[in-house]
Amino acid sequence: MSIFLTLLLSFSISAFEDSFTKGEIKNLEKYFPDESKVYVEISVPFHVYGFLSKSQILALFKNIFYQFETKKFKIIEKIEGGNSIVLRIEWVIFDKIMEETKNINIFMRLSLEKNQWYISEVKGD
Repeated sequence: MSIFLTLLLSFSISAFEDSFTKGEIKNLEKYFPDESKVYVEISVPFHVYGFLSKSQILALFKNIFYQFETKKFKIIEKIEGGNSIVLRIEWVIFDKIMEETKNINIFMRLSLEKNQWYISEVKGD
């Protein structure tokens, strides 16, 4: 089975974008691995660097969704290779406290583990 077909079967891009846009933590849980850690390197909206467990990364996004409203979360490019796919994402957030909008470019790496696609890396500006 090709990587693209596997992606279509087990990782719904539109459902992922929708869950992220709405800040639905419960729906995002399935995109993060239970056992391995996710490498995170972002400076906006918070400075976070390092390997995070599933519970830590969900807590991070819960805090982000509390302080910021997602105005746009759109996957604008997919780069396939081997057992991973890199997504380039345009993320526009509104800071509810500072009342300002921020445009962020992030990259998420999906890795194939046990016939399931999981987010293994998140990098952004």
